[in-house]
Amino acid sequence: MADVNSEEKANVLNLAVQIGRLDFVSAILAMFGILVGLAAIFGIVEVRNRAEERARLTAKEIAENVAIIAAREEVQRSLPSIVRREALSVKMFSEGEPSDSEINDLMSKLDKNGDNK
Repeated sequence: MADVNSEEKANVLNLAVQIGRLDFVSAILAMFGILVGLAAIFGIVEVRNRAEERARLTAKEIAENVAIIAAREEVQRSLPSIVRREALSVKMFSEGEPSDSEINDLMSKLDKNGDNK
């Protein structure tokens, strides 16, 4: 019985080869393999492009936040000297240079008015 099955398989294989069905199946499998390969290449390119775009947006967001923090620090650092210079130029205070307490009072008034943000 084992001989009969192997003979039938051999006959079926010979028949498929003779009528060209194996060539058709091989061609279909080859096209499917090429399609999978192309899909993989385009998938990799798409993932890379999306990753680059996301990285660009994240870097922009972080840079904006860092710039805001740096600008606030610079304003806090330079604001007392600007207030002192302006106070001297318009002579808002009594004789001489304004004291630190007068500058702090003026800055707190600016904070209350929303001008120092």
